[in-house]
Amino acid sequence: MSARNPVRIILRRRIWFFWIGLLLAACPVVAQENIKVKGMGLFSDMRLKSRLSFLHGFSKKEVVELDAALLEDSAFILLEQVKLTGHLRPNVVGRMKTSEGEVSYTWTHPYTVVLPANFEAESVVYQIQPRVLYFYDNVDVKGVEVIPEDEVRRYFIPTGTLFVQKSDRAFTPNNLNDRIGRLLNQLNSLGHQDARVTNREVKMNDKTGAVQVTLEIDEGPLYKVKSYEEIIYQDDKVVEKSTHTLEDTVDNLDWLRDVRQGLSNAAYRKGFPDVKVTSEITEEGQENDGVVERDYLFKVELGEKATIRNIVFTGDPDVKDTILRRQTDLQSGELLNFLQVSEGRRKLMALGVFDEVNLSLSAPDESGQRDVIYEITPGLREQLSLLAGWGSYELARVGVHWQLNNPFHRAHRIDLEAKQSFKATSVRGTYSIPQIFGTDVTAFSQGGYLYRQEISFDREVAGISVGGTVNPDFLNGLTTGLEYGFESQRSIRFGNQSFDSRDNAIVASIKGQATLDRLDNALFPTRGYQIAGTSKTASDFLGGNVDFEKVELGAAYHHPLTDALIFHVALRYGGIFSWKEDSENIPFSERFFLGGENSVRGYKYGEAAPIDSQGELIGGQTYILGNIELEQRVVGNFALVVFYDATTISANSMVIEDGVYLDSIGAGINYQTFVGPVRLEYGYNLHRRPTDPAGTLLFSFGFPF
Repeated sequence: MSARNPVRIILRRRIWFFWIGLLLAACPVVAQENIKVKGMGLFSDMRLKSRLSFLHGFSKKEVVELDAALLEDSAFILLEQVKLTGHLRPNVVGRMKTSEGEVSYTWTHPYTVVLPANFEAESVVYQIQPRVLYFYDNVDVKGVEVIPEDEVRRYFIPTGTLFVQKSDRAFTPNNLNDRIGRLLNQLNSLGHQDARVTNREVKMNDKTGAVQVTLEIDEGPLYKVKSYEEIIYQDDKVVEKSTHTLEDTVDNLDWLRDVRQGLSNAAYRKGFPDVKVTSEITEEGQENDGVVERDYLFKVELGEKATIRNIVFTGDPDVKDTILRRQTDLQSGELLNFLQVSEGRRKLMALGVFDEVNLSLSAPDESGQRDVIYEITPGLREQLSLLAGWGSYELARVGVHWQLNNPFHRAHRIDLEAKQSFKATSVRGTYSIPQIFGTDVTAFSQGGYLYRQEISFDREVAGISVGGTVNPDFLNGLTTGLEYGFESQRSIRFGNQSFDSRDNAIVASIKGQATLDRLDNALFPTRGYQIAGTSKTASDFLGGNVDFEKVELGAAYHHPLTDALIFHVALRYGGIFSWKEDSENIPFSERFFLGGENSVRGYKYGEAAPIDSQGELIGGQTYILGNIELEQRVVGNFALVVFYDATTISANSMVIEDGVYLDSIGAGINYQTFVGPVRLEYGYNLHRRPTDPAGTLLFSFGFPF
């Protein structure tokens, strides 16, 4: 393989150093501080210092006046915060520098004032001595039969990892009350509304911190609803009455809420915004085999019917009035349907340029007309964010993202983003129009440039696109999009180019995509599934010089086998086809190059692909990819994973007959962070070609599929 262009490499290095300098220049200079917290570990100390700063109203790096009141308050706050972690009898030692030298004071539990009234200090270091950690050693709950024993135990002791640390089982009197409350609420939701604790015993070992809890609970009878009656009043007169008989309906707050909301919504649609719904138990039978049946009465006071007088926007929204009115879709003189008015608030928030939208109604006039008032709090006009990340192939990457909200006072949005890594340079600009023409469609236009060093070639793409995305109401979790794109694609290949493919192309295409997301957590999926598909149709009729169809389909499923063992599986397919000559119509840069942390993990990004007779990677025209992973959550935020990744990938359209089979088995460790899992994984290749590596060590962020 011939060397890459040295001039371009030098230029990319200079660009890299420029971004590093920009990031360093943007980092704030660390200011001197005169309050420090130590003793609980780096992150806990930082959290405690932030808590002090928030409660006292000063910044974390600010130099503040340290008088006796502030020092005493800070010590008290630290004692109470440490007690929340299960260390119920901590000490706080304050080492203070004064004009006369260094002094030290100690605060203990229970808290007492220790400083002289006129004491002042120049600086203080609070050294926390947490002492004994009290933890749930055993919890015995008696009397609960409608909830499985293991589930009852989980209300008090977490079981989401193989080993549960003492800190995860930290005991405090308040968290015991909270956990008992959650258990009783669950019993209430199951219809046992009289559930109560009849006996509580807590034994604490002050030397080891072990806490033994024994609870006796009386579930009480199961309450069910036999029937309910609705009576609707207007001007103190009954206008409608109905009775409903129910079968096997549990009496709980959810049922009551649903009936009340249904009655309120019916009144809202008829123009009664002040409707009031009350409920009462009219008859309660005798307990029979542990079950008590009830009859309910719901009274609906309609109030006065209202029409809309004016639609008013307050708070200086800085958005054109015509756009605001189009979002609410309300008209003066029409019936005041509070559901439609609330939907108008939702659509105003969906514009994405307001921090808050509050809704109120004015008092009615003599004819029953009322103003609909939206009180709007504008959001930030501009935001500048620095970006940083890491990937096993691109290594470190940095960038900047600038966002301008509400340009031209039309609730639009402009995003400009530039990123630089050791392998790629990219610039992208997007102009978005949310809720276009009052619909739920977000329209956008986009332009960008990418230069990226792939493992076997250099990719250069410049183009523009226009399209829209929408989340249809008829299927929860579905996101769809459609766009037209016009791109100049250039592939700079090295070595002997024995494989015939289109290296330079103008690609004009229409791309449709849909994703159905039913995951319980987007960052750390434990349960649920996701289905996604894209279709890209390129044609000379659209303005390009190539004709092809590119399809990618995928599905992932996640299921917990135990509280701490999670099963993950995914299956993906990709294919590119042309109704003309493949070599002239399928651009090289559109081909599939698998490998890396999100596909076949025994290979670097782009290595899991077909090769030609010269040993050059030429990418796949079709592929089938499967991933299986077992995740064992071990302790805290750490988890171990074992996985098997396999693909059949072909240089032509015959993915089964002509495909090369590549698979990896491996293991790794991940750590859960607020931005997703940080992963370190090694994949060993089982079926290797002569040029393939034995395996690959990958470091990355995010879930693989």
